[in-house]
Amino acid sequence: FATDRWEADGSLILSEATLGVPSVAVDSGSNIDLSSSRRLHFTDGSGINITGALSGSDIDINVINTDKGSSQLFYKTFTTDTGSNVVASANNDTIDIEGGTGLTTTGSTDKVSIKLDNTSVSAGTYGSQFVVPRITVDAQGRLTGVTSQTAITLGNLGYTGATDANNYSFNITGDSGSANVISSGETFDIEGGTNVSTVVSNNKVTISSVNTQYSVGDGGLSQKNFTTALHDKLVAISASANNYAFLIACNGTGGTSTISNGNTLTVNGAGATTVTRSGDTFTVNSTNTTYSVVDGQLSQKNFTTALFNKLNGITAGANVITNNNQIANGAGYTTNTGTTTASNSQTFTNKGGNISQWTNDSNYVTTSGFVNGSGNALIASTGTFNGAITSTGNITAFVSDMRLKDRKSNISDALEKVESLSGFNYTLNDKAIELMPGQDKDESFVGVSAQEVEKVLPEAVKPAPVNGDYKTVQYEKLVPLLIEAIKELNAEIKELKKHK
Repeated sequence: FATDRWEADGSLILSEATLGVPSVAVDSGSNIDLSSSRRLHFTDGSGINITGALSGSDIDINVINTDKGSSQLFYKTFTTDTGSNVVASANNDTIDIEGGTGLTTTGSTDKVSIKLDNTSVSAGTYGSQFVVPRITVDAQGRLTGVTSQTAITLGNLGYTGATDANNYSFNITGDSGSANVISSGETFDIEGGTNVSTVVSNNKVTISSVNTQYSVGDGGLSQKNFTTALHDKLVAISASANNYAFLIACNGTGGTSTISNGNTLTVNGAGATTVTRSGDTFTVNSTNTTYSVVDGQLSQKNFTTALFNKLNGITAGANVITNNNQIANGAGYTTNTGTTTASNSQTFTNKGGNISQWTNDSNYVTTSGFVNGSGNALIASTGTFNGAITSTGNITAFVSDMRLKDRKSNISDALEKVESLSGFNYTLNDKAIELMPGQDKDESFVGVSAQEVEKVLPEAVKPAPVNGDYKTVQYEKLVPLLIEAIKELNAEIKELKKHK
């Protein structure tokens, strides 16, 4: 621009008078005018280096921090778990990080590492089933030593007095049976009994049994322990146990009728017979069949129906035979006044009179009275004897020697079988008197039912000698059943005593 031009006020164009004076502001103090006679000067401060250069039309000013904060307190105060605080009093102070017991610190560039010192214990697994490790621990809880010891044996534990301390034995006993010795090398076998099972897994024996505890629902149970035996009895009863049926029949009417659950059995009287009921008792009354002794000819107080029927069957005009020579013999019979010899297949029956001069084989006798024997008298027969056999001594029959038997099995469920039987008092009915004339109808007996026995012990039931259509019981064969029943009952009593 020309310097020879002036403003209207007489100042040069673009002079301070027309443009004004720039000022420089500072953080501390007043602004400083930058007049034409002044220059802007950048001065190095503490830790600051300032340089300037002309770059084209630009003036570049560089400010460099050469101290990097050495004049400032950056670290200040450090605290620790114990002891006094650590204070950084100057930027050039050194903070020393030292390792304690078992700890080491290392520095690398701008990183500090704190490491746990090696205690010389090798990594690995120590000890086994019979080996105990020895462990050493210092005051800081560090493992400083681990070694495996010698395997433990009975000898290591101080057992002496045997050639080999590992050879051992012990006794086992139980509620029954003999004691047994378990020696070194043998196996101790734990077996389950009735309703009990055992399982072995991972050196452990688990014994399980059937649950015998039953909850009392409605108060009907009075025992705390409802045993398996009682439970099994209830389970064996059918759900329809109260649904019963039985047959009825009578001699005068053919066929049978079925009386089922809910039916009514009606007993009617007819003719001279009347029937009355009181509660659970039926009373049957009929015309008196007792006959009075008029002329002393009757010797029995009770004239039974069987005897009455015999007399009633005799024709009113029947003749009394006095001449035996006019009696015709039935088939198989003979009349003889002399000596008669019979073969093995023939039978002699004495209808009247006496049979004399009879010769018996060795060890056999013929008698109508008593047989007296010194020593052993053998009476052998495979037929049927009509009448009672009475002896003043013991009667021995059949065999019981175990050397003559092949044993099959014990009688099972003996107690349940005995419970199904009934012992009762009874007298013989008319049919029995008819089959066995001479028996007293009023004589009282005790016994059991052959039909009931046959259901549970058929070996004790045989055809009745009086008539093969009927049955009889060999009472001595009930003894084995009673023996096994008593044993079962005793086992239940012992079980109940355990739970008192």
